[in-house]
Amino acid sequence: MPIITESTVEAAALSWFEGLGYDIPHGPDIVPGESATERSDYTEGVLENRLCSALSRLNPNVPELSDDELAFYDALEVNDSAVKVLGDHAIGLFETAFRSDDAPTP
Repeated sequence: MPIITESTVEAAALSWFEGLGYDIPHGPDIVPGESATERSDYTEGVLENRLCSALSRLNPNVPELSDDELAFYDALEVNDSAVKVLGDHAIGLFETAFRSDDAPTP
């Protein structure tokens, strides 16, 4: 039985994506420090510019994020206690959604 290596799977995936019309840049051209880099260091697992462009292209009717929403997602990205931030945000949304105008504010 032939051994399947990571490089074999990677080459097959890149070939399939290229066949679908995706642009496949040469790896060393996009590493941190090069002119065509797409990330500041190797710890960035998501190519944010590509992701945002794809989401906008696939969802043209979804409005841009507000400054508050962007700040929230930035906080999740850098905050070690993302669960706490999410919990606090969810509680705030819940309180806002179910507070009537005449109810006392806590």
